[in-house]
Amino acid sequence: MVKAIGIRREDKNEWETRVPLTPDQVKTLVEREGITVEVQPSPIRTFPDKAYSTVGATLSEDLEASRIVLGIKHMPLSFFRPGGVYVFFSHTMKGQPYSMPMLKKIMEEGCTLIDRHPLGVWEEARSGGDSDEPVQGDHPMSEIRKP
Repeated sequence: MVKAIGIRREDKNEWETRVPLTPDQVKTLVEREGITVEVQPSPIRTFPDKAYSTVGATLSEDLEASRIVLGIKHMPLSFFRPGGVYVFFSHTMKGQPYSMPMLKKIMEEGCTLIDRHPLGVWEEARSGGDSDEPVQGDHPMSEIRKP
C-alpha cells in the first residue's frame, strides 16, 4: 500500500508551471485514500503552495517520506534515492542521448521509472492525429533490462 506520494517542484525550465496532480486530486488521495502527499514548495507552479496545504498536503523540501515521486520534466541525478519510484516525462523511450546518464543512475539506484510518455502511447498523442491505433514498431529501449 502506498503511504506517501511526493510532488516535485519543476526547476529544469523557469517557465515550467505544469503539475502532475492538482489540489483537487491531492484532496481525493488524502481524504478518500488516506495517502500522505508531500509537495516541494514552488513559486512558479500553476497552483500556489497554499492550495495544496489547504487540502491536506505537507510542504517538504526533501520529500523524504515519499517513495513515489511525481514530476513533469527531468530530475537531477542527485535526486534519485535507492528503491524510489519516479513518474515523469523522462525522454528515455526513444533513447535520447541526453537522458541516458539519468536512466543509468536510476538503474544503479535500483529505482523504478514510469515514463509518462507511453502512458498514453496512441498515435494521436504522438502525432496529433485522431487515430486510436497503438504505436507500432521496435522500441529502442527494449534491450535495457533492470538488473
